[in-house]
Amino acid sequence: MFVYAAEKATAAKRMGSVEEVSANVLYYLSPAGAYVTGDTMHVDGGWHLMGPLLDVPEHENNRSYGTCKL
Repeated sequence: MFVYAAEKATAAKRMGSVEEVSANVLYYLSPAGAYVTGDTMHVDGGWHLMGPLLDVPEHENNRSYGTCKL
């Protein structure tokens, strides 16, 4: 169910392959990516453009807010 919902929520309408994700990792590790510092590359099929997949409650409505004991 999550995969189906995630596929619908991405601009690409599919999950990325291992090859697609690893190609970006290899870029950062290669000489071509040597001058890149402090950058964020979204490898998510456009998920970050489509909005949240799940509804996140406001903190006032979340009973666990403020109950963390360290």
